Amino acid sequence: MIKSVKSILNLFLVAVFFLAIGSPVTKAEAKETLSFNVNSNSDGVAVDGYDLTTYFDKTGPQKGSKYHSLYHKGAYYRFASAQNLQKFSQAPEKFLPAYGGYCAYGVVLGKKFDIAPDAWRIVDDVLFFQLDKGTRLIWEENRAKNIDIGARIWPNIEHIPADDL
Repeated sequence: MIKSVKSILNLFLVAVFFLAIGSPVTKAEAKETLSFNVNSNSDGVAVDGYDLTTYFDKTGPQKGSKYHSLYHKGAYYRFASAQNLQKFSQAPEKFLPAYGGYCAYGVVLGKKFDIAPDAWRIVDDVLFFQLDKGTRLIWEENRAKNIDIGARIWPNIEHIPADDL
């Protein structure tokens, strides 16, 4: 609990600092950063730095570059090319994963688990990540039911820090 409070305070102070110096982070983005609804690492990078657009390509997942990076709704997203960054920036909702990039089966259980970028599935044009490939197999046994359960649970846990679940 103390760790969560310190994390919240640190995020708040960073957001206030950037707002005070006039950085490109807007008030809405700072608020989003404090909402705990995006799975990102300690550097604020989502999906372990993988390019979300490549999950929808025939090539499959590719690691993004720090030189092609974009801040969007609480996290930095990396892309393999400037073209992929532009593709994402034109329609981010098309590429953003379900449940803020947390493990889809974890959400079914009311938890926010980290993911393995190679444990994923696209269902009806929605990208779902899993903790690992074994978890993906379990989730897929009742995929439709799990998607339905996750959709009902996510709004209740979306703004709760992972450590508090």
